[in-house]
Amino acid sequence: MLRQGAAASLAVLQRSKTRSPRLLFNPQRNSIPPQSLSSLSLDHSDEKTRADTATVLSGKCKPNFDAKVSRPLQHKSTFELLQSLLVFEACQFKSLVNRGDLILSTVRTVFGNWAADTIVRYTFFQQFCGGESHEQVVKKMKELKKYSLNSILDYAAENEGTSPRTEKAKAEEIIPLNQPAREYDYENEHQCNAHLETFLKCIRTVHDGGNESKQFAAMKVTGLGSPQLLRRVSTVITQIHATVYASDETKKGYLTRDEFSKVMRIFSNDNDLIEEFLDHLDPNKKNAIDYLDLTSAAFALNFDSETSIKFMDIVPNNVKYSNEERDLIHALLARTNKIAKEASHLGVGLLVDAEQSWFQPAIDGLTVGLQQKYNHVDVCERPVIFTTYQCYRKDALDHIKEDVERSKRLKYHHASKLVRGAYMEKERARALEFGYPSPIHNNIQETNNCYNNAVDYLLREMKYDSGLEFMCATHNQESIEFAIERFHRLGLDGTHNHRLSFAQLYGMSDDLTMPLGENGYNVYKYLPYGKIHEVIPYLLRRAQENGDVLGKSLHEKKMIYNELRQRVKLI
Repeated sequence: MLRQGAAASLAVLQRSKTRSPRLLFNPQRNSIPPQSLSSLSLDHSDEKTRADTATVLSGKCKPNFDAKVSRPLQHKSTFELLQSLLVFEACQFKSLVNRGDLILSTVRTVFGNWAADTIVRYTFFQQFCGGESHEQVVKKMKELKKYSLNSILDYAAENEGTSPRTEKAKAEEIIPLNQPAREYDYENEHQCNAHLETFLKCIRTVHDGGNESKQFAAMKVTGLGSPQLLRRVSTVITQIHATVYASDETKKGYLTRDEFSKVMRIFSNDNDLIEEFLDHLDPNKKNAIDYLDLTSAAFALNFDSETSIKFMDIVPNNVKYSNEERDLIHALLARTNKIAKEASHLGVGLLVDAEQSWFQPAIDGLTVGLQQKYNHVDVCERPVIFTTYQCYRKDALDHIKEDVERSKRLKYHHASKLVRGAYMEKERARALEFGYPSPIHNNIQETNNCYNNAVDYLLREMKYDSGLEFMCATHNQESIEFAIERFHRLGLDGTHNHRLSFAQLYGMSDDLTMPLGENGYNVYKYLPYGKIHEVIPYLLRRAQENGDVLGKSLHEKKMIYNELRQRVKLI
């Protein structure tokens, strides 16, 4: 029956290639308060009215987001305002945005690269990016600091593996039933090494442009390893978890040692090896192994662990990595560890970006490993490595709860960034192509509810966990106001101010960022940078994938017109 359950699980995965499932999580065994583990809602029947909340946040604590009062654009010159107006006018034409790459390609063909680069430089690049060179970026960071704004520096190169795929390659992406021969592009490895140096320079630039406040650099894992490899690792992780999950026939949330050993005997008859692995998973002889025990002790990416290597010898051939793949994984781990070590040494925070669902299990595993090492309570007072949760994902809140519990068990500071998500069109298109349910919420209201529930959960955890920090990276005013209200109502203001922060994209939502900075909140501008030709794909994706750019263009234009009218009145 166990063998049938495992086979059935893999058959399901052949039809549905989704994110690593949230498996074997037993709430009764967690130290999280029961009320926190229940499905959260925004029912505030136990609290005072919104008017009373405004009293709690009166004075300096409550930012005024009315642009007519705060005048968030008053620091910009009239020429800069007119440039911004041109950009947001262009953003309103969806057909123009969606064909941006074709238009730029045509300009390059007819007029040359300089013409296309010039157009981008004095429009979208100047609006949304911090510069091309170290000096330009440091200057921009110091300009922002004059207005009490911190910086998140992001090297904005894209590397998602966009080469055409054959039907055979597409089929292998769903789930490989045997170990096919794979060819990895070692030119990509050279690019990854070059990106490593760029990320290290980015961290040093953040350090040079920073001050007493914590500044951040962003790290995109697909720039440091083959996207094909990350898909492969994510598939392996998903298969391992699904096989174990299928064996929990009563769905009690964990496996006994006997149940787990039966699963292992599907793949191996080496009883000594199985017992050794069981002792590693269940050292205290609790006779209960859950999802967190499995991932914490033997995550598929953790090849520095002798037990993990032995574990990979147990699993079936379709899950095993080839020697070449192991070498590539080691190279990826070495690059990310070098970046994390530099960030820790220089006191720079490192935000690990979330990416598409078919890469995310590998990225999650890698990030957990870095957090265990650099966020450990014996190593630092404040966390260095921040993971990212995309709240348009249906499993986002469960993922957050599990990661918080894991940080408690392994004694490291949980640190995260909450976003809504930037790959909506690609996620839905891929789900449709391969015939599996979309992993993202059906509408924006579900996403908003998930985001606010995640904020509420993390703030409640923050009250009892002195090391937990998180960042609300959002352009949604309602979510920001909700976070501020909950933060103060839970009594977290004062000495805990640095533990909750906010962030918006550079060039957008100054009506949110500026009042937050003026009122003493820890707020950041997300500052992409890089050479024009490297940044163009990033800018196009931001415009095409992120509804904020199109949806907020009317709002941004209204703010610009309000500021221009104010200046006319003063003449």
